[in-house]
Amino acid sequence: MALSIRENMDYSQVQSDKEAQIKEIFYMRRKSFFVSVVLAIVLVLTVIALYIAEAAVASMIIHSFLVLAIIALNLLFFRFPRFFPDIRLAASLTVLGLYLLSLGLILELRVPSIFTILFLSYAIAAIYQEVRSNVLNNLALFFVGITIIFRFPEFFHTDEGITPDTAYLFVFLLVFVALLSISSFILLKRKRYFFKQLGRIKEREHKVIDMVFRLRENYAGHSFDHEDYYDKMESFAAEFSRHIGVSDVFKERIAILREMGDAGPEELLKKYSDYSIGDLRELAQLELSKNRKMRYVAFQASQAPHVEISRKDMFAERWYPTLNHYKDSWEVKVVAFAVFYAVLKTEKPLSRSITDREIMEVLSLEEFTNLVHPSLLEVFYNNTNKFLEIIEQSYAKGGGQ
Repeated sequence: MALSIRENMDYSQVQSDKEAQIKEIFYMRRKSFFVSVVLAIVLVLTVIALYIAEAAVASMIIHSFLVLAIIALNLLFFRFPRFFPDIRLAASLTVLGLYLLSLGLILELRVPSIFTILFLSYAIAAIYQEVRSNVLNNLALFFVGITIIFRFPEFFHTDEGITPDTAYLFVFLLVFVALLSISSFILLKRKRYFFKQLGRIKEREHKVIDMVFRLRENYAGHSFDHEDYYDKMESFAAEFSRHIGVSDVFKERIAILREMGDAGPEELLKKYSDYSIGDLRELAQLELSKNRKMRYVAFQASQAPHVEISRKDMFAERWYPTLNHYKDSWEVKVVAFAVFYAVLKTEKPLSRSITDREIMEVLSLEEFTNLVHPSLLEVFYNNTNKFLEIIEQSYAKGGGQ
């Protein structure tokens, strides 16, 4: 049964969001390594500060151990994604650990200048640029700050209770955290938009490759023979193992790949008890009857030598399709939207025109509400009947063309 316009768009949105999430997690893992390097520097500075302040050895050991624990946490999530897949958890735990460290150093050193370590912790935690850790970062900065202002007023040489000095510090902290929250929200929104665009590009790329495969199968009579591929891979693996003088460890894995097209993971786990669900997921990346990932990679590799993109153009705005370029005038945006609307209403060789109800559904999806200027969409919604009248008159004059 054919999917409706909305179902197709929803599926496309899910796929592009999935790609965006994969890329975001990938870059977060790289940032976790950078955080570990920064924390290593913080560890050295912490030991030096405690030594100069003549702190107790036990205090130096506790604070050093806490920093080392945060570093180890980030390195584990960076180095072993298979066992620690949720990098967002590492970011949140790092935020809590940093503010626990900051609070401990403030109580240990008890000088007004050490209060700035809270802002250092905020800056380190902000490296992740992730929603959950960012909210936690802002809340932790605010609550730890007001705890010190009201619970330990002697740090700032103020009296206990609410005084003009403590009120001033509280207002300053409140405004400061509010400004940081707004700026971080803008950065996160821009980053999410960027990753969504990358995800949509990847999803469209897969659609184009799928279309090439279908055209080749339907019109060139060339269908991919999975079994022949597995036979050749098995022959190559056997010859390779014989040549280097080891047993053929690939044979059983190739047999699993053959069965993956029909058998589910539960059946395979029963038959091949030496393998875990993680092993089967890794092998599934090489399976060809259902998962075309290796065919995508091969096709992309075959086309890569013919594609040239300069580093300067890699993130240029023109690579992201939109009808809402900030450089375009209002007239250009109106014409672009009119052309877009006319294309949806026009019969094409490979796709039908869509109804007015379907057009309204498409324009209500997030992918298109971000594509078109909000004021232009509002004009369209408020004057839909006028648009339909103009279209009908134009089609009548053009003989339906």
